[in-house]
Amino acid sequence: MGDMQIIEQGNYEMPAEEMAKSKLNAIMGFQKLVKSQLKENEDFGVIPGTQKPTLYKSGAEKILSILGISIEIKERKEIKENIEIEGKTIPYFEFSFILRGVAGNGKSWESTGSCNTLEKKYCKKTQWVNGKKSGEILITDISHYYGLRNTIEKMADKRAIVALSLKCGALSNIFTQDIEDMDLNHDEPERKPEPIKKENPEITKLKIEVSNSLDDLDIAKEEKNNECLNAQKILGIKGRISEWSVVDWSLLSEYFREKVMIKAQEKGQ
Repeated sequence: MGDMQIIEQGNYEMPAEEMAKSKLNAIMGFQKLVKSQLKENEDFGVIPGTQKPTLYKSGAEKILSILGISIEIKERKEIKENIEIEGKTIPYFEFSFILRGVAGNGKSWESTGSCNTLEKKYCKKTQWVNGKKSGEILITDISHYYGLRNTIEKMADKRAIVALSLKCGALSNIFTQDIEDMDLNHDEPERKPEPIKKENPEITKLKIEVSNSLDDLDIAKEEKNNECLNAQKILGIKGRISEWSVVDWSLLSEYFREKVMIKAQEKGQ
């Protein structure tokens, strides 16, 4: 037999192979614990276009808590300037974090996370022509970028936290970096904008008649919907208001018109 490498561990000398197996079993045991503690769609989820579950920030924070890791911000960097893109001057924000995770035994890990306004999802929007996607155009509204500053900072921090948890917990073979916010358009089918549904003109006319009748009955605006629902029960109209047909609205219009006539007669007496 060949020479066996010996690694000292306290007063006990453990063969390297045995120690490796012990560490591997410990890692597998921790991974099993993590799986039992995290909730799908809350702490992690499967995103179309990815093979491994994606770890979310809430899941990363739970993992660090289980490990007893305290987080320190080693470096926070912000860049703010105006840049010219496609002949347009727009504000540019960039944040980067370096985090340090420290375990109870003093062992430490570091991770980085960054985000900026030139990432596609923040500076581009889809252009549609005749119901078909015709490409993407640069967003030139300056207020749009100023409104993103806090989002960019939070995203950079989140990416650093997730990266730290994967590193500390040796979980890269189970979860992937948090890409819930990344661009996966190449895996998505082309989506057309929802067509605008036009209401039947006759229904629109009948709705106005009903509303006018309710005004004549001194029904407050916020109570009109309830009055229609009460009349629905009396008249036996089925379904939600948005599903009512021309016939249903005709019945409703006639019902309230009669009530207006009765009220006028009572006043005349």
